[in-house]
Amino acid sequence: MASIHKLSIRGIRSFSHEREQVIEFYTPLTMIVGANGCGKTTIIECLKYACTGALPPGARNGQSFVHDPKVSGTNEVKANIKLRFSARDKTVGVVIRSFQLTQKRKTLQFKALDGVIRTKNESGQSVSINHKCTEMDKHIPLRLGVSKAILENVVFCHQEDASWPLQEGAVVKKKFDDIFESARYTKALDNIKKTKQEYASTVKELKVDLAALQERLRAANDLKEEMDASTETYSTLRQEIEAIDARTAELSESLEKLRAVADEVRMLEGRKQSLLLACRDLDVRMAEKRENIGDGEMSSESDETLSKNLQEFDARLAAVADEIQFYADEADRCRERAEAAKKKKDRLQGEQGSVQAQLTQQEREVAARDGMMKSLCSHYDIFNPGALCLRRRWLGSPSICYALHLVRRGELRGIAAGDSRQGSEGPQRRHSQEPIRGGHDE
Repeated sequence: MASIHKLSIRGIRSFSHEREQVIEFYTPLTMIVGANGCGKTTIIECLKYACTGALPPGARNGQSFVHDPKVSGTNEVKANIKLRFSARDKTVGVVIRSFQLTQKRKTLQFKALDGVIRTKNESGQSVSINHKCTEMDKHIPLRLGVSKAILENVVFCHQEDASWPLQEGAVVKKKFDDIFESARYTKALDNIKKTKQEYASTVKELKVDLAALQERLRAANDLKEEMDASTETYSTLRQEIEAIDARTAELSESLEKLRAVADEVRMLEGRKQSLLLACRDLDVRMAEKRENIGDGEMSSESDETLSKNLQEFDARLAAVADEIQFYADEADRCRERAEAAKKKKDRLQGEQGSVQAQLTQQEREVAARDGMMKSLCSHYDIFNPGALCLRRRWLGSPSICYALHLVRRGELRGIAAGDSRQGSEGPQRRHSQEPIRGGHDE
């Protein structure tokens, strides 16, 4: 509870400006008794001014509140009021208010100087704080825990204003409103109502946003489930594609081997034809020789030379016959190998066609899945860069680029035929092949 202890007055009304007059207040009651004009009302006015900064009625803006310089025979009088009090938080403070009244040539000039509040900090040291008058008028009532209206109209009410309850209704109402702070209470109610309306509108907006967010959350969860399923499907298709790539690599190796066998067969056929021509030439020469012998033509050469030539010819003929037999056997073996290679080629081409059909079907399924994901993302306003990245990774695989490379070279007729059929599927299919060709060229 707040209380006042001492009051020091200097230079206020009839109090001298040369020395201080100190009044000590006791509990529970202090009575002030004196003759008229001795300064009893001045004490109440000083208490009121020290606490609220309000001048008493009839003070003429402070000119009649300070000791008159004419009475003291000086041009300037300095006055002050000191009040020692206990705040509601049990801390002790001293408030000092100073004034100055100067005698001008024809008028008096009143000036209220900056006030000082002295108090003690937590360590017990005295601290002085300078305040402007307006700030001090608000600070002291707060520390006392009593409103300014109660201090002015009830606690330190001037005797000339003591009859305010008998004044006009509007004045009395204003006094009571100030005492009970009804205007502040009304403003608080208005602020509460306004704040309540703002919060109510905010809650409505948040509920609408919450419903929209819940709907989007459900759509996102559904889309996530579909994406998970699509991811699993993609993984399965990816494994199948890898298996097809491995099978395609095996088929490519087999085709290379078949080409080597075909080249070898063509070489042997050429060698066979050359040997047959040599045999025919030898047959013609042997026939000519036999004809010459049959006609009885005698050679001019000796018997030894003819015997030697005959032996050489027989040896050469035997070697040619052996070589012809060897190449004939080799040609038979090559024919068998060529037949086996042809059968294997037909079988591999059939497998290649089935693999290409599976690859085309998987590409269609991936394209349908991508279209479904794009439509879902567009419908729910959700951007899904993951599907695009997966599609680009799959379309840019080395196996697909290698298959297209073989198609350009004309080595995979089944794939080339499949690509020609796929070219009529529409602009979407042709558009999906462009990144493949770009990735292979890079």
